[in-house]
Amino acid sequence: MMNTAEHVDSVRAGLEQYLKRNPGACDTIDGMVSWWLGGSWLPGFDRLGMWRLVEAAVEQLVAGGQLRRLSIHSTEVLYMDSIAELVPLELLFTNDS
Repeated sequence: MMNTAEHVDSVRAGLEQYLKRNPGACDTIDGMVSWWLGGSWLPGFDRLGMWRLVEAAVEQLVAGGQLRRLSIHSTEVLYMDSIAELVPLELLFTNDS
């Protein structure tokens, strides 16, 4: 199934809502499919199809400055809410339990 602009817009809106409810959110594309969208997939799309839609929507959010791309010693790229730019990265990734 093709990634029409309407489908991408719908997914982008869902991601934007998640960011509003969770400032500073950070995750991979897979995490966004599973958690940010709550496992709610558009009719006719399987997991791979949703992954591609989320990827396209994330690229729009990165281009618009709402997300930033992080590559940190991982096989997957993390995407972080741009509000998190105000917080030093070392504070975001400390494991103080």
